Amino acid sequence: MSKILSITFVLLFFFSACATNKSSLNKENRIDSRSNMQSKMLAYVNNIRQNGATCAAPASPLTYNSFLQKSAEAHARDMAINNKLSHTGSGTETDPAKKSIGIGSTYVERILYFGYPNKPGKLLGESLAFTKFNKNSKKDYYDHFKEAVKNLMNDTTHCKIIMNPRFSNVGMSMQRGKDGYYLVIDLGEKL
Repeated sequence: MSKILSITFVLLFFFSACATNKSSLNKENRIDSRSNMQSKMLAYVNNIRQNGATCAAPASPLTYNSFLQKSAEAHARDMAINNKLSHTGSGTETDPAKKSIGIGSTYVERILYFGYPNKPGKLLGESLAFTKFNKNSKKDYYDHFKEAVKNLMNDTTHCKIIMNPRFSNVGMSMQRGKDGYYLVIDLGEKL
């Protein structure tokens, strides 16, 4: 009887160890694929900045900032859940920087809420875009991202924000909503 219990214990330990390793590998793969996508997104935007645009001369490259990244992720998720493209947060429980229920956050409030250490006179910015799903399209996440950025670059106001040479830090997130993807690019001046 004790042999059976010992073998059962060893087998349970072996299978649980395998399951743990498998799930941690999957988690690592998700993190790696996310950071790879973020690297591709950053390289795409920095290539545009490096080459210049119709609205502005070339600008120095941006670097990811974790505070701006958290702000962009939260707002993209808020817009995707509420199916609404807006610089103003929803004012619901999905808008973490809201002042109170019903009063949506501004992009500055979100950026500061997530810890970006802004100082008086330093510049903050945000650009938003939406790309609609098409049933017959074979576009993937990155294709939607490129389309969203191209749309932003075709709009003079958003183009000037993305190309502004005073910006050196960025956070970008694109979240899938009911009908398409919501893109947020939050930018900050070097502190």
